[in-house]
Amino acid sequence: MPEPAPADRRRSHPSPGATAPSAYDAWRHHEPTAWRDRHLHWHAYSWRGDANRLHDNVARRSAAESIVPFTLKDWLSKSDSLIRLAPTSPEEALAWLRKQFDDCAPLMSPTRQRDFTSTDTRFGLALYQLRCGNDLSWGFWLTNRAYQALSLITVDSRTCAAGHATEVNAADRRTGPSPAPWG
Repeated sequence: MPEPAPADRRRSHPSPGATAPSAYDAWRHHEPTAWRDRHLHWHAYSWRGDANRLHDNVARRSAAESIVPFTLKDWLSKSDSLIRLAPTSPEEALAWLRKQFDDCAPLMSPTRQRDFTSTDTRFGLALYQLRCGNDLSWGFWLTNRAYQALSLITVDSRTCAAGHATEVNAADRRTGPSPAPWG
């Protein structure tokens, strides 16, 4: 019979009744600052419409149409009136995303779209991606053959052409977001 491993080599297991740390708890110990280092903010876009329109290649390539484009960065070539919010921190962007998700969740069909992963994992990963300075895009099928697209597109605050670059540049990112004209 083999000898048991020394105490310092045994795997630790949580005590009975203890809860495992959430994915967010694990990620928050490493909070990337790429978004801050690269002087980024986000433009938040949403589109809800007839899913059949997603097959309209001409409309999706057109800057004049409000429909979700093929390429995420193409949101930036569309009208500034489509910007729902201009978050200046990952936390502000995540708050917008969470509200949009919560608003469309009751309409999701199939319903497993809303609960195939835990809320902590879904929003923990989103926050991590935003802190890394990445674009984020989620899409959901809804009842009545509708589709919901939610996108957060990174923009260099120093060169933003949407008219709020001065506000973003003046904001101290460590103390919170600047007011944005979209809401």
